[in-house]
Amino acid sequence: MLESVTAQSAIYKSDLRIKVDSIIKYEIGYVVDSTTDVIPKHKWDPEKYKSMYPSFSCLPPNPMTLILLDGEVVEVKSLNNYELENISIKKVYSMNDKVIKALYGTAGKNGLIVLETKQ
Repeated sequence: MLESVTAQSAIYKSDLRIKVDSIIKYEIGYVVDSTTDVIPKHKWDPEKYKSMYPSFSCLPPNPMTLILLDGEVVEVKSLNNYELENISIKKVYSMNDKVIKALYGTAGKNGLIVLETKQ
């Protein structure tokens, strides 16, 4: 494990997590900020608009880069449980890739990283 020290605390990150963080930031170009994965709060308005009642999305407008490990969606913090030597990075898709947006919708709009455990 490698250590990343901030003024507030010491955070331990695996080498895989550090590699994925750098891919997200430098290769994909996504910057994690206060709007990442935050679902907007809406005030319910019972008025119809063009004869339709309002509906709300349960997806955040700025989702985190999607990460697949062996075909399953994982959170970036769970990558601390793995080491880079045991995982291969198969493919990196950029932000707003049309194929990824078609397959994953809004969840894939900020890129996709496909990881696979080595056999």
